[in-house]
Amino acid sequence: MLAIFVLGMHRSGTSMTTRVINILGADIGNKQKLLAPYTANQKGYWEQIEIMHLNDGILGRLNVDWRMTSSLPENWTQRENVSALKENGMNIIKNHFLNKEVWVCKDPRFCLTYPFWEELMQELKMNCAFVHPFRNPLAVAQSVTRQYRVPKPEVIKMWANYVLSAFMHTYQKQRVILSYDRFLEDPLLYARKIYEGLPFTEPLNLSEIEQSIVDFTEPNLRHFKVDSENLINDEDVPTYVKETYQLCLMAEERAGYCDQEAFHRQVCNLYKEHIEQ
Repeated sequence: MLAIFVLGMHRSGTSMTTRVINILGADIGNKQKLLAPYTANQKGYWEQIEIMHLNDGILGRLNVDWRMTSSLPENWTQRENVSALKENGMNIIKNHFLNKEVWVCKDPRFCLTYPFWEELMQELKMNCAFVHPFRNPLAVAQSVTRQYRVPKPEVIKMWANYVLSAFMHTYQKQRVILSYDRFLEDPLLYARKIYEGLPFTEPLNLSEIEQSIVDFTEPNLRHFKVDSENLINDEDVPTYVKETYQLCLMAEERAGYCDQEAFHRQVCNLYKEHIEQ
């Protein structure tokens, strides 16, 4: 059995990525319990409500929420009030994905809470793989600010916290890192990149599903697009955030780079700088 976790910041293409993985053959769980489509995400979030609520519950018991920009306490998964939620998490996994050969789940909060779920996966002896969609932090800030009224500087720090935390959580694990903008420009190429980067067991016949992928990944649904040059020239964005985005691009472009020790060292250094801001 294979569990695929999608870890990415809000408004970074996590919903699109999850649906494409679903089209590639991964089970999505009970469709009746998915978060309903909304104006900001007309084609659906492809996110189990129960998982989202549990992740909010985990963060709440640590006295933070999804807007956090700092690190979680040391050994937080062992805290009694958090450990008490593990039975709930186990039931969610069993109710939605028991006996599914390949399944996928998504919630941006996984970037912060994945260590909790990793303990459940280890107990279930589940093989896990990861997909990290990323997007220019300025575009994310524009989208999050419009939808949730969170100030731009706070969103920029959130972006770094989510992206760097997610990379650290999946160190030495099988993962694929993808640009949201490039995914939209060539969805079939990136669908194949996901398939080839993860240990799917069924052979892929892309011709049978390519129309479904193209129809779902409509570029006109993207409301904000920001060039890398805009990010580089934005004096309000911290240098470490710009470097994190460049690291994401490098990880996507260089095959196997995200598996190297050098990549992990850069992630840790950037995260340290982020926390010290």
